Amino acid sequence: MTELVQLHPAAEVTAPDGAPITVDIAVLPLVRQLWKRGWTTLGSCQDMGEASRHGGAPGGERTGAYYAGYAWLKLGNDDADAFLAAVAADPRFTDRVSPRPGPEHWYCFSFRDHRGLFTSTQIFFPSAQIDDVTAVLAGPAAGPDAPDAGAAASDDRTGS
Repeated sequence: MTELVQLHPAAEVTAPDGAPITVDIAVLPLVRQLWKRGWTTLGSCQDMGEASRHGGAPGGERTGAYYAGYAWLKLGNDDADAFLAAVAADPRFTDRVSPRPGPEHWYCFSFRDHRGLFTSTQIFFPSAQIDDVTAVLAGPAAGPDAPDAGAAASDDRTGS
């Protein structure tokens, strides 16, 4: 396996669990907001397309072209659900955090294999939205009296 390189300007920081990690500078404020909410990050990148094309992430040229201009977060499934709900509660993002393709929309998925669903979710969103997403999370956390922004949304999922 080819060793990945740190492509983007990055900072060495200490994660909430005390581990030293490297985080791309452009997503560092967002990662810190995730941590303030108690959510654990498992990975991040300020431009996954660029990283894939230049050896900073797996996938190569084809993956790089697909995710060009898209930031990436990897969160545990429960934290991903909470993150997506918090972002979708902002009217600017309600329709973007959806399974519809488009230049402003997000791609979110979890893998599964013969053992079942993986425990993490991959979230890709336009890098140009990093600052706005960070600002949404920097606002007040949704409390028990906050409206459920997704309650009226229709989707194709079954169950809960």
